Amino acid sequence: MAPIMLGMVFFPIDSLLNDVMENFLLANLLELLIFWFVLLLSLTILICSFIDEKGFFNFEQNLIKLISCFFHTCFIGYGISLVLDLSFEYTESLSFEEYQGSSVVYREKNWGYFNGIIGTSTFSSLESIHDTYGLKVLELDSQGGLIGDAVKIAEFIKSNKIFTAVSERCESACVLIAISGRKLFVKPSAQFGFHNASSLSQTQSERGKLSSQVGSEIMFDFLKNKGIPDIILKRAKETPASSMFYVSGADLIRYGLAERIE
Repeated sequence: MAPIMLGMVFFPIDSLLNDVMENFLLANLLELLIFWFVLLLSLTILICSFIDEKGFFNFEQNLIKLISCFFHTCFIGYGISLVLDLSFEYTESLSFEEYQGSSVVYREKNWGYFNGIIGTSTFSSLESIHDTYGLKVLELDSQGGLIGDAVKIAEFIKSNKIFTAVSERCESACVLIAISGRKLFVKPSAQFGFHNASSLSQTQSERGKLSSQVGSEIMFDFLKNKGIPDIILKRAKETPASSMFYVSGADLIRYGLAERIE
């Protein structure tokens, strides 16, 4: 049965299931159930091979059986990792569903305003307003949100040459959007917050820590490419996700990254 288990590992069964099932988590659950069914069936056959004709266990050393035991031990470890991965993906998907965030609203004279959390619905609201009114300026007042969605919004802001403005605060992922504008206008008293990224779920798990690390790398690389000075990035990287390192609008003006508004 070991060859069957090897076939399951290397054959892209997850891709096949995703092709026929719209629900990603359901497809992963079915993959997990199939894996454990085959593993338990294989283990049953292996255990039976140790029973002699008298019904007693005979643990005589046999190279093939020893190799089979080794492979099954590896597969059990792999199966446990699949369970943990599915648990992480499930809790993360629930977090994303709840993390819709705030919407961009239209004020007047091609001026948009965003106040709140950057979530899964933020980009669509921005795109809709831009298609309807043709935004020229987007004012931001946000504590941050999802990095992936912030990057998507930032790219949209850049490609459509939209100006950005911050009068009060712009923290975490919000900074990615602010510095992507055709020009960034700020009040000297405005506060820009920097820190490391955090995972939406299971933050203390190894998978959660890895997710946070990847998010931080994406965010810091983006900031560096947009001209944020190394002295700010160094402090930001030293700041945990639970804290915030602030830079004023006056500082960004001094670094040549923004222009002053009253």
